Amino acid sequence: MELCRDSSGYLNVSVFNMWTCAWCYKFLFQQKTSKKITLDPDWNRGSPLLVSRNSTFSAVPNVDNPGQTSLVCGTLETADCVRWTSCCRAAKACCQRQTRAPPRGHSTCPSTWDGFGCFDETDAGQTAVITCPEFIEYGFVSDYATKDCTENATWWKDQVYYREWTDYSPCLKIMVYKSVVYVGIACCSFSLILLTPAIIIFLCIKQLRSQQRIRLHLCLFISFVLTSVFTLLWDLFVYSDLLDHPRHQTIMHRNSFGCRLLYFLKRYSVTANYFWMFCEGLYLHRLIVHAFRVPRYLLWYYLFGWGLPFVPLSIYSVIKAGIANHGCWIKNIGAYEWIIYTPNICCILANCLFLCSILRIMVSQLQTHPNEPSGYRRAIKATFVLVPLFGIQMFVIIYRPHGSTPHRFLYEIISKIITDSQGAVITMIYCFGSGEVHSYLRSRCRSCTRELHIRNNTATRTPNVSMTQYTAITASQPRLSCSKDTVLCSAKGDNHENRKRVPVNGQMHTHNFYRQ
Repeated sequence: MELCRDSSGYLNVSVFNMWTCAWCYKFLFQQKTSKKITLDPDWNRGSPLLVSRNSTFSAVPNVDNPGQTSLVCGTLETADCVRWTSCCRAAKACCQRQTRAPPRGHSTCPSTWDGFGCFDETDAGQTAVITCPEFIEYGFVSDYATKDCTENATWWKDQVYYREWTDYSPCLKIMVYKSVVYVGIACCSFSLILLTPAIIIFLCIKQLRSQQRIRLHLCLFISFVLTSVFTLLWDLFVYSDLLDHPRHQTIMHRNSFGCRLLYFLKRYSVTANYFWMFCEGLYLHRLIVHAFRVPRYLLWYYLFGWGLPFVPLSIYSVIKAGIANHGCWIKNIGAYEWIIYTPNICCILANCLFLCSILRIMVSQLQTHPNEPSGYRRAIKATFVLVPLFGIQMFVIIYRPHGSTPHRFLYEIISKIITDSQGAVITMIYCFGSGEVHSYLRSRCRSCTRELHIRNNTATRTPNVSMTQYTAITASQPRLSCSKDTVLCSAKGDNHENRKRVPVNGQMHTHNFYRQ
């Protein structure tokens, strides 16, 4: 009889496959609280079952039986079902390797299945190494798990529970995932810090906001702000929560309406961002091709940039709600993802064509002035300036490597930097690095300084009012000297003498007024 070994001993092949499959469920989902029911393996090594904790439900853990597999998967989410069946099939393949491998001798640790991985016979005193299995949650599949074979040809056992132990810690690098989140948070925050004052500048300066080009920049900046805000909210409250807590305690597992709405808004803002980059490319291309003839209206640009992204997002959301309405819609739904990917990629491809056409026109103009080096410098500068505006750099990260690729997380960090800091780069080029903006800002500062100066001068000339008299005496009025028994005052002001009759103590008197 053929026997296969796991960490608890030897079993015949048919029992081994069900036994290890039952414990795959236990090891993978021991902290999981399912929506329907939670199963545990019974301890019957002759006929293993997965049973509910109240013993009202049981299923045979046999992935070759579609009916039983469907029963078990009914207690799991779709992604977890895939992980469980992958683990069961890996255990079955390990059993086949054990039965086919020739024995190597007595001074070796036996080949075994440890619950996650398959280890071949290993010489005493050596360390067995396998690649990290891909069905481990947050598994870092480009690393390796190790298992030590002691000098007496037995697998090393944990001194606390006294059972065979494998070091899977290199496969579970949660901090690597968190580092990607931290990079994204830093880039989004940096973009928001630059985008917010840039939008305020464009809105407050009338000469800028009246230009159609600046209005398009404003819409693009706002789309970057929305993308950064929703990405920050997602990373801080949903993804970080998933990394810090058991799956059954996470926001993503609860699958609330707010979480799904946040996912929808995040995907919408990204798609609107691509559409507004296309609008920038289309506007500039039309401007150059039509000899800088400015279009009369921008209504179609607004409808295209803000309204059209709702079309693919609405179709995508309806499909997602129908076939993958769990986990805050984070699960990839295969070919249906192209409902969103296709318009985004088309926008970038169109901008590539626009950039090539613009450069062609510039080169043709340079040929008429071949001895002017400043023209070539302008062409090179235009190329580098238009690349982030048109989103051409997205082609660097258009292909996402498989999870087993060693440089997968390097790709993730580079992708985060490119996508989340694009708003900051464009802001520095088209606002804080723009000579036109600098000129208007200086003019505005001079105007504010002049108004403040005038206001201060006016304040210094305000009349001094006496609380005991009705007469206001200012520096511009003549200085008067009055006697206590008459209202006649002599004023030094002009150069000739005047005579007037004024009443004093009820009688009319004539007095002289001297003008000097």
